[in-house]
Amino acid sequence: MKMTLSVLVFATAALAIQAGSQKEGPRAWLGFGYTIHTVNSRAGERQWLYLRRVEPNSPASAAGLRVQDAVVAIDGKPVRFVSAVAGLEFFSGIRVGSVLRLKVLRRGMTHVVTLRAAELPSMYLEAWKKNEELAKQEDASRKTQ
Repeated sequence: MKMTLSVLVFATAALAIQAGSQKEGPRAWLGFGYTIHTVNSRAGERQWLYLRRVEPNSPASAAGLRVQDAVVAIDGKPVRFVSAVAGLEFFSGIRVGSVLRLKVLRRGMTHVVTLRAAELPSMYLEAWKKNEELAKQEDASRKTQ
């Protein structure tokens, strides 16, 4: 069994992962920080988002997400990102007001959590830019391994 980890938040202080379009309209915000985990086994490859941070007063917090939750599916589709950048690109496609249904594993139980993307508070814009840079660095380091 092999496990890989892509960190999409600052190494020492997990920041909220914000989703938003860079092309049109305001950026959307979900309000959680995550790492991508991948396990390869005889049963195939599985992936999940491990929540490292849930911002207070965020859509994630309002929906009941918690630190250490494992998101295994989004809108009924298993989590599957080929790279850290692909994860950010997925979340960048979410628009303000979009509703996501997350299948979450918490302490051995499965929950379905629904959250609505809000407009990104300006205080998180720099974190979003940093996450983009970290994702690019992560993907580049994987290519050289």
